[in-house]
Amino acid sequence: MKKISLTVMEAVAEDCNNGIARFDTAYMDKIGVKENEIILIEGGTKTYAIAKNGYPGDVGMALIRLDSFSRYNAKAGIGDTIKVHNAKLNPAKKVIISSASQNTAVQVDIPLGVIKRGLIGRPFVKGDTFTTGEISRGKSSKLNQNTIFQDIFYILNGSLSRVDFGNIKFKVSGIIPKDGATVDYNTEIYLRKGKREKIKSKIEEFIELHLIPYESKLKSAENIKELTNLKNKVSKIKARVSPNALKTLDSYKLRIIKQIDKKISSLKK
Repeated sequence: MKKISLTVMEAVAEDCNNGIARFDTAYMDKIGVKENEIILIEGGTKTYAIAKNGYPGDVGMALIRLDSFSRYNAKAGIGDTIKVHNAKLNPAKKVIISSASQNTAVQVDIPLGVIKRGLIGRPFVKGDTFTTGEISRGKSSKLNQNTIFQDIFYILNGSLSRVDFGNIKFKVSGIIPKDGATVDYNTEIYLRKGKREKIKSKIEEFIELHLIPYESKLKSAENIKELTNLKNKVSKIKARVSPNALKTLDSYKLRIIKQIDKKISSLKK
């Protein structure tokens, strides 16, 4: 895999909160990357970004402009040298997001479709943080350019008096494939409300990614055939874990299956 070393610089305001990395096209050519393609960034940790052509003033300079979130995700500061590679990612099947702060809970009912639309095309890996940006109150204020806010503003009929969506910071708590992926129109987005747990076991993460989504589908299932398919899928879920963890998994599976059976019985009446 071809890679280059670049010095981290601050992103310009209009590039912030969009997962963008700007650097000179001459350096893009060295790693075989074109504008709008995905790159892998290696600082203290690994993260991904969308490559964008550098500004005229940066031509010929071995630098890359990243916003504060991308720098945080890569564990790199301004002036640090990072490695940049080309990257090929598959679309994400599932992404679970939660509050990025252990002291801040996500309590508002943000439409998941609205969040998803603002993330389309963006690459993520587990542990990445991002923000929805800021919204200023008042008739004369301007909404952030991000379509998230245009949609939210429209949905609330132009009124933000009761709910403040400004500066909500999210963390990617889980993603499939686990090594990183891009959000597309088929990606399932799940929002975990409440405070983020400090530590989660591997089996808890597995259940969160592979079983909890079926509980949501169970609620919306309206016929016996759909419920039977859900039951079969839940029954087939397996994991290579310790005996104690397997008991936890089987217990959770059994709970969902009982809920499915109960709903099937009610529909047969």
